[in-house]
Order: sequence, then structure tokens, then C-alpha cells
Amino acid sequence: MEGDALNVSPHSVVIVGLDVVVGSSGASGPENKAEFERRHFVCSGAEYLAGNVASRKEITPASAFSAENVGLFKHLGNGDGPDKVYFVLYPTRTYSTSEALFSDIAPEDRKLIRKIKRRYSDRAAVQCFKVPLSQADVFERMSGYLGSEEELQQFRAQKIAPPPAPEPVGGRFPIAFDVSVPAKIIPILKSCITKPNKQDWFYVYTKSLGINLAIKLAFAVFGVLKGTLPIYRAVITTIWYQSQDVFFTVFGQTYMKFLGKMSRMLRIGRGYFGDLVFTYCQFSCFEFINRLILGPVGENPLVYTWAGVGLILLNNLQGMVAGGAVTPAVVRVRRAGVVSHKTMMHIYQLCGLTFHFGLFASFGYQTIFAILMASLMVCSWGTLLTFSIFFKDPDFVEAKAESTVERLDALVGRWCSLDASDRPRVRVGEAVADAA
Repeated sequence: MEGDALNVSPHSVVIVGLDVVVGSSGASGPENKAEFERRHFVCSGAEYLAGNVASRKEITPASAFSAENVGLFKHLGNGDGPDKVYFVLYPTRTYSTSEALFSDIAPEDRKLIRKIKRRYSDRAAVQCFKVPLSQADVFERMSGYLGSEEELQQFRAQKIAPPPAPEPVGGRFPIAFDVSVPAKIIPILKSCITKPNKQDWFYVYTKSLGINLAIKLAFAVFGVLKGTLPIYRAVITTIWYQSQDVFFTVFGQTYMKFLGKMSRMLRIGRGYFGDLVFTYCQFSCFEFINRLILGPVGENPLVYTWAGVGLILLNNLQGMVAGGAVTPAVVRVRRAGVVSHKTMMHIYQLCGLTFHFGLFASFGYQTIFAILMASLMVCSWGTLLTFSIFFKDPDFVEAKAESTVERLDALVGRWCSLDASDRPRVRVGEAVADAA
């Protein structure tokens, strides 16, 4: 392999990860944005070298080694020969961990790469490349891919933006805090805003206004009947809890995307835990307000006493340690490509039921609360650490060679519809205004 060019042999296999337009949001006006799906196209090394493909053939983890595709891999050994599997990933719009329009890799890419790698004992049998955004001019010619002038300008601005600074290298366990993430929290949040869909509203009616409301009312009514909770506090507390519940259910997609982008705020070693820090702060503040509204009840003393403050801090710590990892764990599972976005949202909504564990502490059932938190901690942290440690990204090489990009763009042109207007190509270093 010379530089960043693919050293493809005729019997190699080339798999290209690319977003395709599958529809629109259905809204009118500028809000009618295109919707994308990550697809993977496969061809033989001979087809890649010839710059032509007989047909558009897609590959998925389920069909990777099926009868229709097994012939493509029959010449491949374990990496010691010239025939290899070449993964080439174009930037994606289906998943992002920053406020940028594009990111380098999608969860579906990780899932398929793992499936292919498991077949070969030698890591060299599978080589992974990324087409940098600066070379992804083909996006401007893909029909419907950049649906508005605003997206076009955002794409061109990101193309010529300087690459991110290399991660700091410190001791054995380096820790880095990226202050630019909290500084841009408003733009990050705006970039994550997603219109609620039918699934979100389904959980509002069944979970938030159904199961969750029934559980909260049960705690409140039981406290009133015991004489330990004034009725006006019970009403205010229920309204406060329900407001949070409905909001985070309706905007669950926005919240999950936002946490994914906040993860880069804090790096410990090679792992990113900014989303965990953010949820810790969020849960701490919300539970403090919850307890202030509720007042002294059950085994819980008055919040204004030292004992009350200490108990709140202890319960917050228990809840944060155990429950704070739940949502970041779900984000990690999605990032690894183990579940789809739709499945992730189902898991997120169902995990919301664990928030009811905090009601035991709020209403004075401290022993039950401690047992529940210990069980939740084992499950949430076990999942988070498993997907942070054992689901690492493979090593990638940037495919920047002109000949490589031209061959790939030719294949993309045959797999996807290109815009007949053929917008001018913009190279790094050219002014954005010159490309308009």
C-alpha cells in the first residue's frame, strides 16, 4: 500500500459505507429535511479496479457470509496474502457526537466491521479506511443529500475547517476536560433538537401518563393517608415529577443525541465520560428540588437540617453512582451498533422506569432504596464498562489519494443518483465563497 491508496487485488473485497436518502421528515418549508440511512455496498476487487460494478449489491451483518455473498470471500485467507477485505467509510449524517453536520463513523459501520473481523484470525485480513470530509465532493452531486443552501454552506465550511487538535498525552491514565463543550452547550442542544415521533407520543400516553403517573399517585396517596404528607405538597410534588417525566419522554431523541455529544467533555484514558458527568449534575439538581418540594416524610428529616442535607447528598450519590450510568450505557450500546436507533429509544423509555426507585428514598424507604440502587449499579455500570472497554474502534487510515477517491466516487455514482447540476468541487484551502 502506497501512502493512503488502497492496494486492492482482483480477488479482494471492497465494502463502502455510505448514507442514502430514504425520505423526508414530512414537514413543510425549510423544516422538511431529508432522512438518511447507513448502507454498505460491496464489490469485488476486480470491479473496484475497473471502476465499474455489474449491479448495486448491499451487504449487512446478517447477509455478510450468506450464499449470495460467500463467493466474494472465497479467495481470502487470514491476511498473509494480497487478498484482503477493504472497508471504506464515507462521512455519515446518521450519527454524530458533536454539533458538526457530519461524523466519521456510524454505529452500523462498527457492527459490520466486527462481523467481518470475527471471521479472520489475522487483523491484517481486514483493513479500514475513512474518506475525509475534505475529499467527499460527491455529496454535492448526490440527489437530495444536501437539501438546502444552509446545509450546503455548512458542509463546505466543515470541509475546510482545520482538523481537531490531537488528544493530549499525559501519564498512564491521562485525564482531559474539553471546556469548549460546555461553552457550546446551547449550539449543541440546538443541533440535537428532533421532532417527536409516534413512538415518543406512544410512551407519553402509556408510560408517562399511564404507568408512571399511577406509581407516583400511589406513593403520594399512601403518604397522605398515613398522615405524613400534606395534601398540597402531594399535589405539587406529583405535578413536578410528571412535568419532568413528560418532557424527557417527548424529547427523548433530543436528549439521547445531546448526551452523545456531551460525552467528549471529559476523557479519562481512552474513554469519554462527559455524558456521565452531565447526567450526574442533572440528577443531583433535580432530586434536590424534588426533596425541597416534598418536605420531611417517612424516615427523611427536614431538608434544612444538617441531617436532611446529608441524607439528600447521600441519596443523590447513591442514585448518581447507580442510575447515572443508565443513559450513558444505552448510548454506548447504540454507538457500538449493537442496537438500532429505534431499539435504543425503546430501551431509553423503558429505563425511565428506574427513576421510580428514587421515590422510595424521597418517601422515606431508605433500606429498599439501597437494595434497588445496588442492583441497578451492577447492571448499568457493567454495561457501560463492557461497551467502553471491549468495543473499541479499529485503526483507520485516511483514503486521501486522488486516484482512490476518484475510483470510489465512480462507484458511488453507479450506486446512488447524482444531481445532474454537478455542483463544482471544493478542495481544502479554497474559499467558501468561491465554491458557491
